[in-house]
Parts: sequence; structure tokens; C-alpha cells
Amino acid sequence: MSSAGGRWGRLLAEGLLIVASVYLAIFLEGLSQEADRRAEARVGLEQLVAELRLDLQDVDRVRGFQEERVHQYQEFLRLLQTPEGPTLDSIAAMANRIASGNWTLYPRKGGWTTLRDGGLLSHISDRGLAVRIADHYENRTARIEDNGALYDREWGPSVLYTLTEADAWVELGRVDDVEKLRSRTRFFEETWTSYYAELIAEYGEQIEELVGEIDRHLATR
Repeated sequence: MSSAGGRWGRLLAEGLLIVASVYLAIFLEGLSQEADRRAEARVGLEQLVAELRLDLQDVDRVRGFQEERVHQYQEFLRLLQTPEGPTLDSIAAMANRIASGNWTLYPRKGGWTTLRDGGLLSHISDRGLAVRIADHYENRTARIEDNGALYDREWGPSVLYTLTEADAWVELGRVDDVEKLRSRTRFFEETWTSYYAELIAEYGEQIEELVGEIDRHLATR
């Protein structure tokens, strides 16, 4: 009986060893896969922060353009308020400056797409950072894109209509309804350009905060 019992004991021990080995292999494989996913998430973060730095450069350029456009509108308003009234040449010159185009911001999203579509956000060890990254792109960036698209769509035709009308005055050799032109110019400056310049400035500050947070996270990993 003792010999049979010993054999069963050895078989049980061997079986337990096999089961333990299988579970250990699964556990180690899980650790390896998690390490691989964390490494992929790090690469995605490095790409994302590089793109955010490029976005900051674009913010500076677009913000500078919009602030200059605000000055142009204000200069035009001062011109329209002169006691003697604007001259045809001055209207034409200012109209040409304002009609030079419009710069809006459309941030890069390659790094964000990699993290989101690759399911890598859950593999960023700092859960708070992952949440703030998602908020930046799903809410703040979406707001910038929507405002930029609306600005491009609504501002362009409206301003071109006004300036075309101003050009027509020049061709006719007279200045008609200066108050209407002044009202439209003030509307463009306050409702569109000043608002958008402030929105871009706020977005730039948000990017700077997020870049600093990602840099600190990467430096500790």
C-alpha cells in the first residue's frame, strides 16, 4: 500500500507541477504582452507630444495672423470714422489687405489616432493623463476644428461680399452707406476675429499644459 501511495503522491505532485507551470507560462506571457503594449503606448505618446509641439508652432502663427487682422479691422474702423470720411483709395487699399486670406487651425491627430484606435490608452500607467489626453482631442480639439470650419465657411463669403461692394463704390467713384460698412466691419472684428484669436490663445495654453504633463510622465518611465 505504501508503494502505491507513493506513486499516487508523485503523480499528484507532477500534475500540480504541470498545472503550475502552465499558469506560470500564461502569467509570464501576460506580463510580456502588457510590457509590449506599454511600449507601444509610449511610442504613441512620443508621437503625440511631437505633434503637439508642432501644433504650438501653428497656434503662434495663426494667433499672430488673427491678432494682426484685428488691428486691420480697427484701423479700418478708425478710417471710416474720420470727420472728412474715407477716400476711395483708402477703402480700396484696406479692402485689399483684409481680403488677403484667413488662417485657421486644424491640429494634427496622428498620435491620438494611434493611441485611440490601437486600444493603447488603457496601457498608459497614469490613468489621469490618459483621461486628459482623451478630453483634449475629443472636446478641446473638436471645438477648435468646429470653430475653424465655421469661421472659414461663414467669414469668407460675408467679408468678400462686403469688400466686393466696397470695390464697386470705388469703381463708381463714390462712397455709399459708410455706416453699413462700419457696422459690418465691427461685426467681423468682434464676432469672428477677436473671438477666434482668444480661442486659439486658450487652446495654446492647454497644449502647453498637456505637453508638460506628458514630458513628465515619459521622463519617469
